[in-house]
Amino acid sequence: MPKALRVIFPILLLAAVYCGWYLSDALFPDSTNGALGVWTAAVFITGALNVASACMTRGNGSPRKLAFWDMLLKLCFIPFYVVVFSFALGSTLAFMVVPGTIFFAPVVMVALVVVDYVLLLFTSSYGIAGAIRGQKQGMLTVGMTVVLCVLHFIFVTDVIASIVLYVQIRKASKRMTTF
Repeated sequence: MPKALRVIFPILLLAAVYCGWYLSDALFPDSTNGALGVWTAAVFITGALNVASACMTRGNGSPRKLAFWDMLLKLCFIPFYVVVFSFALGSTLAFMVVPGTIFFAPVVMVALVVVDYVLLLFTSSYGIAGAIRGQKQGMLTVGMTVVLCVLHFIFVTDVIASIVLYVQIRKASKRMTTF
């Protein structure tokens, strides 16, 4: 895969998540469902492109590049997760106050959790691929690779695992280049 695409895909994912709603709202100004559909499609398409990019990244230094993009995307999406969490908390409180709407709370919560978790999986593809390639190149132990891969599937710990992964691979790559 060309280097330019490996750089463009994560940027497109960030743009789709943060700016995609505004673009889709401009395309469908009178339809919330149309705007939501375009935004969802943009996030899923760019997310799938990122998964493909993570799976196809090869060559010298690929674990470090993958770990870098994993950590960068995880850190960049923290504000998005905070906003979604705040919206979920606020809507849950609103559903409790207004009679009869409490039955909509589970539907809204499930939708928000699915959006967040799918986004988590899209960005975790970089970390999982980086950990596996790092282990194959002798930068990580098998145990550490397994732990880091599992942590990439859990909210909050995925951010910590991405930082630990990047630091470990960076240290290992420096050790390997000095010999």
